[in-house]
Amino acid sequence: MGASAAPYGFTLTIWTTGAIITHEHGVPDALEALLFMIGSVVGFMLVGFVAFGDLELKFTPEERHIGAWGVFHLPSVGLAIALAWIVARIHGATAWPLAGLAATCAYLSVVGLQLAVAESRRRR
Repeated sequence: MGASAAPYGFTLTIWTTGAIITHEHGVPDALEALLFMIGSVVGFMLVGFVAFGDLELKFTPEERHIGAWGVFHLPSVGLAIALAWIVARIHGATAWPLAGLAATCAYLSVVGLQLAVAESRRRR
């Protein structure tokens, strides 16, 4: 369960973001789908760079025990959905990469914050 918590939340984020922007702009063509993906990848890289100062992935081999509330996805997915709803109001192809970027940055940043708070509480 613990290993699937973040991927589950990110799946919720990307699916709902895609649904919101598709509702507003219609089914994307191949280029728009590619732009959405590029925005998401750039968002992932941006948050990684801000968090670690470089683009290398950091893994922690030790097992961690964090309360389920640490990965409660309402704040992280909720913010991502809200930003997607705002970005969906932008006309044209620009909305596609911005939606992916905004949703990815919001989700990863908030879930990272939630995990950090949960970890600090656990250590007390």
